[in-house]
Amino acid sequence: DATHSYGAQWTRDFQYTVSGASELMDDASVKASVRYTFAGMRADGCMPDRVQIDGMSVMAPGKLYLALVICLSLLQN
Repeated sequence: DATHSYGAQWTRDFQYTVSGASELMDDASVKASVRYTFAGMRADGCMPDRVQIDGMSVMAPGKLYLALVICLSLLQN
């Protein structure tokens, strides 16, 4: 459990861990983590890059501020 070090669950990293080392995790934790990740999915089916510890989905890699700037720019065009 690295919750003391990480402020988010990265979707790709979690998938790698489950596919390569699922025997190291208990089923209940894996299922809870999958639900946590899918709760961040957008209505159009886009999965988040990561889900913050507070449940906020971050849809683009990098710093949150940069992701917000990019999203706002796309929405305005």
